[in-house]
Amino acid sequence: MDPIPRVDVKHIEKFDGTNFQQWKHGLTMQLELSGLQDLVENVKKVSIFDK
Repeated sequence: MDPIPRVDVKHIEKFDGTNFQQWKHGLTMQLELSGLQDLVENVKKVSIFDK
């Protein structure tokens, strides 16, 4: 099993309680580009015990 890649989110504006839509969009786009969206949405299941 390949290790789960690290995702750089430094460029995404931090959530401050007033910018939910912008924060969500930035995070969603980064997860899609990294191929992790299905994992986060629990569409794809990964076991940490499988090697």
